[in-house]
Amino acid sequence: MINGIMNIYKEAGYTSHDVVAKLRGIVKQRKIGHTGTLDPDAVGVLPVCFGNATKLCDMMTDKSKEYEACMRLGVTTDTQDMSGTLQSEQEVTADEAQVRDAIMSFVGGYEQIPPMYSALKVNGKKLYELARQGKEIERQPRHVDIPNIKIIEIGIPCVRFVVECSKGTYIRALCADIGARLGCGAAMESLKRTRVGNFKIEDDLTPKSFAPGVGNTPDMVLYKNGYIIVPEVSLMTGVRQWEHEASSVIDHVLSFMNENKEKQVLGMFLSSRIHVRTMWQFFILNRESWIGAPVPVIPLTIEQYIDIISFIYQHECDIDALKELLAQIAGCSVSCEHYNDWEQQIKRCICLWKQKKEL
Repeated sequence: MINGIMNIYKEAGYTSHDVVAKLRGIVKQRKIGHTGTLDPDAVGVLPVCFGNATKLCDMMTDKSKEYEACMRLGVTTDTQDMSGTLQSEQEVTADEAQVRDAIMSFVGGYEQIPPMYSALKVNGKKLYELARQGKEIERQPRHVDIPNIKIIEIGIPCVRFVVECSKGTYIRALCADIGARLGCGAAMESLKRTRVGNFKIEDDLTPKSFAPGVGNTPDMVLYKNGYIIVPEVSLMTGVRQWEHEASSVIDHVLSFMNENKEKQVLGMFLSSRIHVRTMWQFFILNRESWIGAPVPVIPLTIEQYIDIISFIYQHECDIDALKELLAQIAGCSVSCEHYNDWEQQIKRCICLWKQKKEL
């Protein structure tokens, strides 16, 4: 069973539950849960817990969040976003300075009334279920913290901004409240969640880029036939990448090699950018190590990894195809004289592997 947390990019048109259902089908595992609902039209960070890590779901929902929103002034809808039924439309008379002041007045926090179209429960009923029946009930305001708002662009009637907020903050409601303060109304046009706690959007993977049995923590290990794949993602890009995280995956690979001498063990080290020292050390270890045998750990950029996994998914390849590629990359290090040569060979191996699979 896979145990760990994966940073998933939720695409528009899917509910958070859809993402979980998709991943359950991919990894053949029931024990999966997400850490906070995103509206179907919203995109962005959705941390998903696997196996024993599902015990952390409630804890993860308490983390601070960051969103990038686009707000349209001069309209109101029943859902407080542009997917709802238009309720009113009027001219926006406020100028840019007034719009800016109204938005920034919410920094610090305020008492927010949750929208009717939300998953909150009242007397055992979800509010959106009541709203769909044409019912509206009184909701108690809840205090939300808003440490920071950064306005990206004001092009009346549209405004784009980034907001950092606490658990339970509805950005739709915030847009509506900003519009009410300006006296013209407002609705949310689009929403992207860019951070949940330490999980950031630049480190996301989509469910389609997630191959069967492959994860992004040392606990997410793929066992199959005569081999084991040990992947790990690093959020560091400087010298500390090697000192802290690269050494960790080596320890895991060595541990699996010692415990499974009859199996081939392959490590994957994934990062947005591979530091030169990390590349050099993995180059040496793939050729020879202090244990008298190679320690195969393949450094790949997140971009390369997503490209590989997407290819496997799109071409309906077996996960054996990933093992085949990793073994080829590990083997070609022996024929390289310098780690720079190996870095280029990794790119070439990926290209040739894809060409071969397409035949």
